[in-house]
Amino acid sequence: MLRFKKPLWNGNTGGNNFTGIRYSTGAGGAQLVLGHSQSGTIGSNVVLSNNDYIGSVEFRGADGTNYLVGAGIDALVDGNPGTNDMPGRLVFSTTADGASSPTERLRIDSSGNVGI
Repeated sequence: MLRFKKPLWNGNTGGNNFTGIRYSTGAGGAQLVLGHSQSGTIGSNVVLSNNDYIGSVEFRGADGTNYLVGAGIDALVDGNPGTNDMPGRLVFSTTADGASSPTERLRIDSSGNVGI
């Protein structure tokens, strides 16, 4: 797990807003980890179910009033998980011109199949 010594949020008007840099003599790189447990208790691990969301990344832009989702990447459970087994799929979505929410455009399932 990465530990950062400085705040990662840069609220100024220029440059990147999030930066993760790993300083290490090893070959491993920085990681962004999103996780999900079906428990409401921190530190408790309860197995997920098929179609549960594991994590999501949203890309939002200002419309003059709100920040709306223009695109997103979702990771979901794609089967029945068990000990040392977490089948997953990635879903890529974009919002069409004139639409108010994203639509699935591409899916990579746990078998490696790609659907458009």
